[in-house]
Parts: sequence; C-alpha cells; structure tokens
Amino acid sequence: MSCCGGGAVCSCRVVQGPGITVTGSGTASDPFVVSGAGAAPTVITVTDTPSVDMTITGTGTPGDPYVISSVAAAATPTVIQVTDTASLDLTLTGSGTPADPYILSGVVLAAAPPATGCGIRLNGADELEADTLPFSGLTRVPCTDNNEGGVPVPLDPACEAAGQLVYCDAAGNLRTAPEKHGVVSAATSNEALNFSGFAAAPVVIGNTISISVANPSDCYCLCGNLTAAFIPGLSGMPGSVISIFHEIDFGDGVFAAQTGFVMDNRGKSANSGWIQRPMTTLPVCLDPGETKVLQYRVSAERFTGDNGAAALITALAKDLRFVGWNI
Repeated sequence: MSCCGGGAVCSCRVVQGPGITVTGSGTASDPFVVSGAGAAPTVITVTDTPSVDMTITGTGTPGDPYVISSVAAAATPTVIQVTDTASLDLTLTGSGTPADPYILSGVVLAAAPPATGCGIRLNGADELEADTLPFSGLTRVPCTDNNEGGVPVPLDPACEAAGQLVYCDAAGNLRTAPEKHGVVSAATSNEALNFSGFAAAPVVIGNTISISVANPSDCYCLCGNLTAAFIPGLSGMPGSVISIFHEIDFGDGVFAAQTGFVMDNRGKSANSGWIQRPMTTLPVCLDPGETKVLQYRVSAERFTGDNGAAALITALAKDLRFVGWNI
C-alpha cells in the first residue's frame, strides 16, 4: 500500500492469511499486491439404499445450486415357501399385499403304516399282529415210566411265561431258539451158553449187542450216559480165578475194556457158583447231527492166581442203555 504525502514510505504491515498471497514492498514503485486462489469446489455425492433411490442435480453455483431428490425404491418381494412333511400337507395362497395377504393352511395326513415283515403285519383294525402258535396248542409227552410215546398232553398254563425270546431269521420269519431234544435208546440180550474155554488172554463170551444213537439236533451237542450191565451164570472148581468184564465200542470200531468182577475160588473145597450184576456208566457226546453205533460185549479171562481148574458159564444176560439230551 502507498502512503500519500511527500513520498514517505508507509509503515503499514500486511500479513497474508490462509488462501491469501501478498507480494510487493508497499512502495509506489512496488506496491503490495494481495491475491487469493479460488476456493476448492464443494463435492456432494449421494448413495442409494435398498428402499430409497437418491438423485443430485446442479453445479453448486448461486445460479445453479445443488438439488438432492429421492424416490422410494421398489421393495424386494418377500418369498415364502412351504415344505410338506409325512404327517402334514401345507398350502400357501395370496400374493403378500395388503389386499391379498399370504394365507398358510395345512391338513394333517394319516400316519403311514409301519413297516412290517418277519411274520408281522397290519390288520384291518390298524393293529399289528404276528403269525403265532397259540400256547394252548403246545403239548408234551406223558411223564410215565418206560414211556415210548403216548397221547400228548397240554403244557401247564404256568409254562406260558417260560418261553424263549424270538428272533427274525434271514428269510424274514419269526423263530424261537432251536428246539432241544432228549434221546433214549436200549438193547438187551439173554443167551443160554455152555462156555468153558477160559484162557490167559481175554475171550469174548456170547454175542455183541448195539444201539444206534442219532443226535436229532443240527444245532446242539447231544450228551448223556451210557450204562452197560451183565448177569452171568458162572461157576468154577476150587482154585479157579476168572475175571469177567465189559467191553464197549463208543462208535469208533474199537472195543475198550471196563472193569467187571472176579470170581476167586482159591481156598475152596467144592465147586462154587456166582451170580453178579456188574454195571458201568460212562459219558457219551455226539456232535450236532451225528450218529454213533455203540456196541457192547462181555469178555473173560483166567486171572492172577488161577490154577487152571474148570469153570463154566451157562447163561449170560446183557443190557445196554443210553439216555441223553441236547445241551
């Protein structure tokens, strides 16, 4: 800035502020020059939302100001779906507007029949039933001595709760545990003899009897007792010592000796007769479905201390029995 009057220099001080530039020294030949840069343009933007569509117009000048306007955007339609279940049939109607709102309704479906099989089915009353044998139809043989059959009798009612649990086989049938059986078999023999050929080695006396035992179960072992007994009509002179004993073949074709008794006439002065009934009981088992032929015979020999005196067997009775059950 210049000062008037006499050309003196003015002592004014000019300070520039933000956006202002000052040049010159303030003399007449170099006056202060104050200038300013144009202001930065104002930037205005708008952002749409899902429900409002924004618009801006104008340049921001006094003659063309900014104008912001908005229009409600079309809403995204609501999508409703329904899914049926095995027990409920759902239906959706309407468009979802105030004039035509959505309406959800459902119908309860009849329950699907249960899966059946293994002898079980659904009857006409919608009840499950199974192929069964009435308990009243179950019988047993009469419990009498030497029973070989007889008229079957019903099981006692108290046995109704003693049945075994059932299972379903591969063919889809209900079954109980495999049935178990009992087996009884016997053979006897009565012979009139005139045997006197005793020797130091065992000699078979009379015939051989046998029984065939079959395991009726293909699932269980059959185990029981084999009992053998004989009664000889035996006599001997003084000094004779005769051993008479069982021999049993357990189904393998080999006879095994079993203890019997010994007639000892040492120290006697006259012929002596003996009546004995030696008996032996032995265990026998058969595999499922197996059959064994069990054989029995009686043998005799001169025993330790025998003097070779005469001895005689005039009769011989034999008995062989098997009683077993599935286990």
